[in-house]
Amino acid sequence: MKAISYIKKNSMLLLAGAAILSFSSFKAVEKYLQTSYYWFEYDATGTTLLNQTAEPVLSPENPFGCDTGDQKCAKAYTSYNMVSSSDYRPGTEALELGQPIIVHKDSN
Repeated sequence: MKAISYIKKNSMLLLAGAAILSFSSFKAVEKYLQTSYYWFEYDATGTTLLNQTAEPVLSPENPFGCDTGDQKCAKAYTSYNMVSSSDYRPGTEALELGQPIIVHKDSN
């Protein structure tokens, strides 16, 4: 009987704890399921992709720190090609809803 009365008195606390645990587990799964890409940076004019001198690293976010705007800044790829030990070029472009993934920056 003591156990039942204890559960009745603390039921809201138990429900809140269960809710917190379940919501936090969804955030962990969401972060784990983010798609990572190889990112290549555009030149200052936003018209030409630059080859990289170091091996690109998989990342779910653009590592070049672009702000949103009109000028192209970076483009995502699912692969890259190593031409030499210091020349890495874009491979297969990544698509989202059939469109290339391009991050833009302000042209100001």
